Amino acid sequence: EAWRREGVRRFRSPWLDASFRNTISKPGFMQQVYRGQYDYWANSFTGINMTQAKAMIKVGQRQVRLKAGGTFTLMDHQVVFREVTPGPDGQKVLPFQSSGNQVVVSPEISLSFPLLPHVYFRPQVIYTSIVRNDDNILKLPLFFVNAQLAYEHIVFKSKLQMQLGADFHWRSTYQALAYDTPTQSFYVQEPYSTKAFPLVDVFFTGKMGRFRFFVKYNNLVQAFTGTGYQITPNYPGQRSVLDLGFDFLLFD
Repeated sequence: EAWRREGVRRFRSPWLDASFRNTISKPGFMQQVYRGQYDYWANSFTGINMTQAKAMIKVGQRQVRLKAGGTFTLMDHQVVFREVTPGPDGQKVLPFQSSGNQVVVSPEISLSFPLLPHVYFRPQVIYTSIVRNDDNILKLPLFFVNAQLAYEHIVFKSKLQMQLGADFHWRSTYQALAYDTPTQSFYVQEPYSTKAFPLVDVFFTGKMGRFRFFVKYNNLVQAFTGTGYQITPNYPGQRSVLDLGFDFLLFD
C-alpha cells in the first residue's frame, strides 16, 4: 500500500472556519507494479504532494446563516490512470504520473434561511476553476449545486421530531472518469462528456426518543421523464426507487 504522511491545521471561530492540509505520499503498489490477464506494467513513480487551504466566512445567527469562501488546492506529480492508444499489447488504460502541477480554485457560497414558519431553504453553489492542469489529468465540473427545501417541526406534544422535504443536486456537463473493468480502476478519458442532470430526492425522516426512521424516494425526475443520468461513461446512476429504513439506539 501507499505510504502517506499528512499534516492538518484547523481554526474555528464564530465568524471564520479555516483549515490547511499538506499531504506527502507514495503511489500505491498497484500503480507501480501490476500483472493481470489483460494488463501489465512496472513503474518507478516519485512521491506525490498535495497542499490545500480552505476558508469560510460565517455571517448570521440561528435561522438565517450565510457562508462564503473557497478552497485552494495545489497538486504536484499526481498519479492517475489514463486512457492511451492501444499498442501491440492491446493495453488501453495505464497508470501515469504528471510531470508538473495542477492548481484548482473553488469559491463557494451557502445559505440557510426560513421561507415560512418551520420551512427552510438551504442552497449551496460551488464554482471550480482549474487554473493549471499540466498533462490535462484533472476533469472537474465547472458548477456543482446542492439545495434542500424542508419542513422541520416537533409535533405530537414534542414527542416526534420530523423533517419533510426535497434534496436537489446538479453539476454541469464534464468529462467524468471512466471505469476500467479488468483493473477495477477509474481513468481519465477525453471523448465522452457526462451530461448535466437534475437529481431530486424527496424524503421524510422522524425521531421519537431512541427510534429513528426515514422514507426516501430517489431520482424523482426520472419517474416523470423516463430519462436517467450517468455517473461515469456507460454506467447509469441511481434509478427511481423507494428506500425505507429505521434504527433503534440501545444507548443514550
